[in-house]
Amino acid sequence: MMTFNEFADVSKHPVYTFESKMARAYVKAVEDLESAKRDRGTSSNLTEDAQRRVAEIRSDIEKFIDIVGSYSRRDVAEKLHRSKLNIAGAKRQARNIVKKALLENPDIRSDNVEELDVVQDAFAKRDAIVSELKPIVADSKRKLRRAEEILEKYG
Repeated sequence: MMTFNEFADVSKHPVYTFESKMARAYVKAVEDLESAKRDRGTSSNLTEDAQRRVAEIRSDIEKFIDIVGSYSRRDVAEKLHRSKLNIAGAKRQARNIVKKALLENPDIRSDNVEELDVVQDAFAKRDAIVSELKPIVADSKRKLRRAEEILEKYG
């Protein structure tokens, strides 16, 4: 698991990402807090506001890291994309086997082709892949949605 300080290292993030904007907001808030502490004429309200802002951003960063497990949504998005591709591939492969079975068995009607063992095996394999990957797709979508809710504050 990634640490908070690793996330706060702005150089890890591409400049155009929301993650970078959140890291930059944290660095700026820390600088503002240090500046408020150095200036003797600064009211305690400004110092307290700066401390509150740092704590809020730090909390958001910690929640973000807990959700996605790293400093970027990229890994979760790749997992989601790969799972969707695998589901589509399994469905395509099952369709192709049905088409092939129809070509190899011209005497069987298209309604009855699903009764062939080859087609049944293809459907079983497709269903197994889909049932295995559907929860991963749902979880990845949920993680991305929660992470984006946090990042919207900084975009």
